[in-house]
Amino acid sequence: MESYTNYKGRVTSVFFSEMSTYLHGLNQFIPKMKNYLIKIAVGLLLIYAGWKITDSGDQRISQEDFNAKQEHCKNASTTAGFLRDSAQEITMKIGKIKSKMYEYQYDYFVNGQKYVVKNTTNITTPPDSVTVWYHQGDVANASTTNPCRELETYMKEKTIGSKMWFYILGIPMILIGLGLAWGNFKEMIVTAVRGKKK
Repeated sequence: MESYTNYKGRVTSVFFSEMSTYLHGLNQFIPKMKNYLIKIAVGLLLIYAGWKITDSGDQRISQEDFNAKQEHCKNASTTAGFLRDSAQEITMKIGKIKSKMYEYQYDYFVNGQKYVVKNTTNITTPPDSVTVWYHQGDVANASTTNPCRELETYMKEKTIGSKMWFYILGIPMILIGLGLAWGNFKEMIVTAVRGKKK
């Protein structure tokens, strides 16, 4: 029969052997996790930087569009627009969020000629008549919003210049950041699960 002293020594030996194996595995596991976390952090920084750059592009308006809005403001005249009976339902999707909108058409008359202007809104009961701003030199070019107010808003909130380069730089940064962060996150989870199984 095994003596208590021998049994105690064997249990102690097994305990320290298992502990040594565990610590060895932990020492190998921690640096891997550290590398994964660093790469995930770099990916998140790329996503943030790309988003900020793309957002800067959204705050810009091309010189051509600005000139067109300025021209429309200078040459705008107004008349009344009258609601047509029918409305078209439009579903706008931003990411996973869906929003129901309605497109209404208004008839307006200039020099006895009938024209149509469209207005998209989330209002289910639009007014029967609205003010229509049309371009004196191009009567069919019309809007239900004041082009001069729109121009003022653009001058306050937008910068004149091309937004293309902001998108060319920002969007790839977001995609690379997503791939880097998500790929390393999955690898970290897989490594952690394998480590537990061992």
